Amino acid sequence: MKSEPATNSSTANPSPTTPSPATSTHDAPLPTTSQPSWGTLSVHGGEQRIKPTFSLTDPIVCTSTYNFENTQAVIDFIQNDEDRGEYGRYGNPNDKTVERKLAALEGAEDCVLYASGMAALVGLMMTRLSSGDEVIFFDECYHRSREFCAKHLSRFGVVTHQVKTGDFAAMERAINSKTRLLVSESPTNPHLSVIDLDAFAALGRRRGVETLIDEAMRIASDLEAAGVASGPPQVSVS
Repeated sequence: MKSEPATNSSTANPSPTTPSPATSTHDAPLPTTSQPSWGTLSVHGGEQRIKPTFSLTDPIVCTSTYNFENTQAVIDFIQNDEDRGEYGRYGNPNDKTVERKLAALEGAEDCVLYASGMAALVGLMMTRLSSGDEVIFFDECYHRSREFCAKHLSRFGVVTHQVKTGDFAAMERAINSKTRLLVSESPTNPHLSVIDLDAFAALGRRRGVETLIDEAMRIASDLEAAGVASGPPQVSVS
């Protein structure tokens, strides 16, 4: 965070040689900013201010199952859909911390961790697309991503189109009333073509179609320019 010199407007003519007690930097309020810096988000984003064990960093949770105080606690958990640990397959407190941290860095509402990049893409496609829907890819997107849609989702009635990478006019011409998702990468894998994310997101907004950026080749210096905050409402990073 940027620090500004401490001042006190009530001191009209401070002595040039003897500092006034009223201008002590210890009493001055700390400067504030509207948004935390990327460094702050990287370290503290998504974490609880006070940890359950009062540790400085989040403790590593090594367990596959979790206990309940009594039978009523189990009933309350089921009936009230409480957000707590139940079984490792459904999540872990450390997973939740990483998800919240990534969401903060991306400027996103939420985040879900997967075991692999393809699992993330398949999970998103299966929740966003139904029989009769259509999806449009730039043709330099990861081969297996395009293959999954063209070869496997087609068995469930989903139609996949591919257009030349970076040709937004061709992508717009391919959009119809059944189009539900536009997919791109930036940079593309493995060709490393860079896509205009603003133009990509603007196309989706203009035509009322969700957009997805799949970023397998992201580098650290890319972070501030990428992510949901830049426009595309869905971002997959592997």
